[in-house]
Amino acid sequence: MGHVDTTRACNWATRKPKAVFATEKMGRVINDIVGYEEEHSRPHVATSIDCYMKEYGVSKEEAVVKLYELIEDTWKDMNEECLEPTAVGRQFINVYLESMRVCHVVYDKDSDGYTHPEENLKHEIDFIIMDPIPI
Repeated sequence: MGHVDTTRACNWATRKPKAVFATEKMGRVINDIVGYEEEHSRPHVATSIDCYMKEYGVSKEEAVVKLYELIEDTWKDMNEECLEPTAVGRQFINVYLESMRVCHVVYDKDSDGYTHPEENLKHEIDFIIMDPIPI
């Protein structure tokens, strides 16, 4: 991997380039979508769905459709970032790219694998660890 300039990498990340912003946005939105019902069973904290519904006067279903479109846009931003040279090197972009990929595994099939890992995430982990693809 070579020498890593940590100060330079931290400065790059704190400027919120597309890769960082896309990862943060996607993680927040996908968590809000799959955890919406559970969030509303607790003392209320506004989610991105609630904010979108209030701002645009739409139903929950319409808000979810728009937020999934937003997630698609974050992938476009990440793809653009992956194709452009950066001051910090590809290994830093890959950290954020892999984080976005993990979000899709953790929040797969409209379930919150982070909050309830036993539902779907446990199966995915078992599959990877217990039944690896032979090489």
